Formats: sequence, structure tokens, C-alpha cells
Amino acid sequence: GQTTGLNVTLQQNVTQTGNLYVLSYPSNASLYVDNILRGKTPMLVQNLNVGTHPVRLAKANYSDYNANVYIYANQTTYLNVTLAP
Repeated sequence: GQTTGLNVTLQQNVTQTGNLYVLSYPSNASLYVDNILRGKTPMLVQNLNVGTHPVRLAKANYSDYNANVYIYANQTTYLNVTLAP
């Protein structure tokens, strides 16, 4: 039997992601993340890149809500918003 050496290099996945869960009162507000309509609240947006993302909630007869939300690797960030009339 012969022994052969083998060098293996494992690389970390450089694109780390997290999730954003958005609740609003009233519900059924349009949710935009990165200026893209993602759906209606309440909603879970998955696989967002780590870092800051612009978030906007819009609903007829209510003021838009705008914020910059930081997404952490392998975590879900929760945002609970009460919209102002």
C-alpha cells in the first residue's frame, strides 16, 4: 500500500445572507426592499445579502414608511411598523 498526500482548500461562501420579516399595522401594505416590490405585509423576505437595505411600506390613505434596515448573516431581522394616516 502506498500513501498519497492530498491538500484540500475549503473556501467560505462569500455571499452571506439573512432574512427580513415585516409586520405592519394596518396589514396588507406594499413592501419594497431595495426598491423592488416584494409583496404585501406580513411578509418574510429571504436570502437578502448582508448589509443595509432600503425598506419602504406603502398603503393607500397612509404615509409611506421609509427606513434603512441592516441584515445580519444567518439571522432574521424583524420590523414592526405602525403606519401613520
